[in-house]
Amino acid sequence: MKLTFIFTLILLQLFLNLSSQNYDELKVNETIRVPYEPYNWETESIGNHNIEKDKLDTFLSKISEWENLQSVLVIKDNKLILEKYYKGCDKYSAFNTFSVTKSITSALIGIAIKQKLIQSENESIMAYFPEYADKINDDRKNNITIKHLLTMSGGLHPDKWWNPSIKYALLKAPVESKPGDKFLYYNALPHMLSAIISKATNHSIREYAETYLFRPLEINCAYWQKEEGYYSGRSGTYFTPRDLARLGTLYLQKGNVNNVQILDTLWIEKSFKNYADTDDKFFLRGHEVNQIGYGYLWWIMEANEKKYFAAYGAGDQCLLINPESNTIILITQHFKQSWFDKKEDLDLLEEFISIVDN
Repeated sequence: MKLTFIFTLILLQLFLNLSSQNYDELKVNETIRVPYEPYNWETESIGNHNIEKDKLDTFLSKISEWENLQSVLVIKDNKLILEKYYKGCDKYSAFNTFSVTKSITSALIGIAIKQKLIQSENESIMAYFPEYADKINDDRKNNITIKHLLTMSGGLHPDKWWNPSIKYALLKAPVESKPGDKFLYYNALPHMLSAIISKATNHSIREYAETYLFRPLEINCAYWQKEEGYYSGRSGTYFTPRDLARLGTLYLQKGNVNNVQILDTLWIEKSFKNYADTDDKFFLRGHEVNQIGYGYLWWIMEANEKKYFAAYGAGDQCLLINPESNTIILITQHFKQSWFDKKEDLDLLEEFISIVDN
């Protein structure tokens, strides 16, 4: 009994140390080893599915040479059928998911609307930022809605697309187009959503997520970056692959997990609808895997003539879900500077998809 108590205290201290880590002390590609058990997926042999093992083995051997690869998971019919780790990682390794965080933020907005803490996505964002109401540099910002943030169509022209500053966006960023008219990827928009959740729920987005998203999914967030006093709505969440893949289950099951309706079915449908006016501002075009649309902070992608919905992050973090085949494909990698110019890994991703989701 005494040894059990001591062991519990050690685990608790490890968790507290992890939770109090300063993001400034973490390198962008740092891997966190978690002190808890990731989600316990029911497993099934890949042989029970129409997958050519020889092709799969050849492919896995090929991608093992990728310098930045961390993990590959495939879930079919809610069963884990493939799980591979690389570069010394295992199921206890948590990684920076980068912009996959945006899709988590989207889910939390949907939950807050379901709970009527936010009236709807058609609310003006300025109702949540009264401290800036008399300081905005363009009255057209009063017309920006939560939906515009969700669809990256706020009409703002950023100084840098990756700049998450809410203050800059509201006080200095010029209005380039009518809100809702044009797609323009801008990291301040989902970060505003984090602030809106905090203001609407009286809890930080992380506290809110722990209660209404992570706990029902039976998962943990290992770490969550803060920016401008708010947990980031655009990047910097750390999850183990097993836990992160559960987000796919939530959307495949139309918001219902363990007989609990976490998200409204209509929110799932809205999330996967394309709102982008054009694809000329997309990151991935002209590859074997292409971005063909943008929903509520979810990418709509095409590969092997099939449509996938993707939470996608810098460095080719991919959580792909295919509702037709009830499949989740997760690939995590370290961020690499060449990501902005080279997408050779994604060309191979199509080959992987064709093998495991044929």
